Amino acid sequence: MMENIMVNSGLVVLLYMLMIKVSSKPSVKLEMASPFECGFNSKKSNRIPFSLHFFLIALIFLIFDVELMLILPFPLLWKWNMNPLDWYIILLLFFVMLILGLWYEWQQGALNWDT
Repeated sequence: MMENIMVNSGLVVLLYMLMIKVSSKPSVKLEMASPFECGFNSKKSNRIPFSLHFFLIALIFLIFDVELMLILPFPLLWKWNMNPLDWYIILLLFFVMLILGLWYEWQQGALNWDT
């Protein structure tokens, strides 16, 4: 029974790999992939300006959002046979690291929007 499952699994994987190989597009030559420039010059700029400051603020928001996801399961984990003082120390170290990171970003001026 087990050998049958393994053989069937192997056949499915081989069939899948064969289908990928058969259905893949042929490789594109360098000349075909390079842009061909003709016609008139565009009146608009093709590049949209991007604010690096906005990116930094979004990154800081993402870090604190992930931090919230890591902290929310802690009450569920308190059911384990671990000393509650150990949990408080772990959470305290986690918060201290985040606050130190936020303080560093503030000192570097990453949170000032007007610069």
